[in-house]
Amino acid sequence: MLPYVIFAALLVLWCTLHSVLATDCCKGRIGRLFDLHGRHYRLFYNLFSLATLLPLLFWGWTLPGPVLLTWDGTGRLLRTLLWLVAAVFIVGGCRRYDLTGFAGLTDPAGEGDGSDKLVTSGILGIVRHPWYTAAFIVLWARDLDLPALLVSAVFSLYLVIGARLEERRLVEEFGEAYRRYRSQVPMFIPWKWPLHLIRRGR
Repeated sequence: MLPYVIFAALLVLWCTLHSVLATDCCKGRIGRLFDLHGRHYRLFYNLFSLATLLPLLFWGWTLPGPVLLTWDGTGRLLRTLLWLVAAVFIVGGCRRYDLTGFAGLTDPAGEGDGSDKLVTSGILGIVRHPWYTAAFIVLWARDLDLPALLVSAVFSLYLVIGARLEERRLVEEFGEAYRRYRSQVPMFIPWKWPLHLIRRGR
């Protein structure tokens, strides 16, 4: 049992560190210390996150554990359909986000010049966080042993907390426009979209 406790604690530690490194305070201090600013800090942030997460996930993969959930029979078909839905949300997000800026390969469009615009078209008109929706599906639409369940549970909680913190920043940046968008479009589950299609069909 102790390895699972340590594994879960390290997952929580990674999520905490990942969030702290994304704060403006930490960006400023590390940026001044190592001369990392803008896209250079974003690139460091992404590489550091991967370099610390992948070994942790590999260790979890090697841990033995009882199988708690399997997708058998018709469940496999449902799982495949869910993966297709996740792919739609991933691709839809890729078409709306600045991928090179997100990766730290270029400066994000509009950063620092006051020209940032609130994008609400495409998949962002269905859910506010399409990549998070896809992540939830990937985390849970799979066979789960105990280590995998710990990963899914910890990262699901992290995504919810992270989304709420991100939305605070977006409200500060876009004000009433984002509040209106938030009231019209769900966070993760596209439950309003079918209702919108029904109304349009009348």
